[in-house]
Amino acid sequence: MKKIWLFLMMALVACKGERKESENMTPQADTIRLTVLNEVPVTSVKQQISGTCWAYSTASFLESEIYRTKGKFIELSAMYFVRNVYLQKAENYILRQGTARFTEGGCNYDPLLAVDSLGTVPFGTYRGDTVGSHQGLFAELYPRVFDYADREKEMKSDWREEIPSVLNKHLGAPIDSFEYDGRWFTPKTFWEYTGLNSEDYVNLTSFLHVLPYKYSALSIPANWSSAAYFNVPLDEYMENIDHALAHGYSLAVAMDLSEPGISVMEGFALMPSDSVFSPERRQKDFESFRTTDDHNMHIVGKARDENGNVFYKCKNSWGTSFGLGGYYYISAPYMRMKSIYVMLHKDGLMEQTKRKLFAESVR
Repeated sequence: MKKIWLFLMMALVACKGERKESENMTPQADTIRLTVLNEVPVTSVKQQISGTCWAYSTASFLESEIYRTKGKFIELSAMYFVRNVYLQKAENYILRQGTARFTEGGCNYDPLLAVDSLGTVPFGTYRGDTVGSHQGLFAELYPRVFDYADREKEMKSDWREEIPSVLNKHLGAPIDSFEYDGRWFTPKTFWEYTGLNSEDYVNLTSFLHVLPYKYSALSIPANWSSAAYFNVPLDEYMENIDHALAHGYSLAVAMDLSEPGISVMEGFALMPSDSVFSPERRQKDFESFRTTDDHNMHIVGKARDENGNVFYKCKNSWGTSFGLGGYYYISAPYMRMKSIYVMLHKDGLMEQTKRKLFAESVR
């Protein structure tokens, strides 16, 4: 994804982006006083210096899902997800002869693509959890993947051996077994221990170039796997976010976090006061690349200010020095216009949406 602010590139870079020219906003962030309406239990805010916010936000999301179903927290290794996804990305890029995407960025569903076969491990178990920066990793990894995808180059080694060796060098080798809470697990049996099922999670989006209530491969650069997203009308998209939070379900979200309404240190995202919050404007901004998939976070709650304006509480992964203790409050208009998609448990959907999604899935 695109790096957002220059100082974040030097400190807590999450994903990539560019600031757009400033516009007037209302209300001012420093005057907002919020009352929490809904909030789900979450683990502590983590700090990353890489372009893998998708892995951090998904790990946090799954941790809250484990708490929802088991009544206890199990912290997961985001970097173990990253290692496994890099292998899938490399294979995809090489076999497509360089016509695919290979970057640090990704989508929230990526960790679930192979979790049933590759599993997961607790946070702190994998050496990659202690790696402070991924600059060296990607600087070494990308040229090798690029060379293997070049049909004109004759490589002397096997990419299925060399690519994992680079990942092992920078993040650590795969883990065969480990002890957790007095029991021994493999990554696969630990995923089973969490009680989660990858097939229970769905991606919801809303754009006009796709028919409503249809699945399609979401047209964003981060969707390297061409995963299908269920398209719904914009009002229904927002209603599902509210419905999930009201019933104890959190959501992972991808959004454009490089708009002028963002206050990095104060932790608020507001839309300009003269904005039009229509599906047509959302579509126009998406097709003109004003709205891009800059960043991924974890929607953990909902709040309201003294004027009745709604905000969504999002857990970020830049550490507690940014935002309000590591959290960002995204206004409802901002979420409506600048979020790309949300991922949630299918039981968190509104019944009418769930019925239509299931009907489309069985076709």
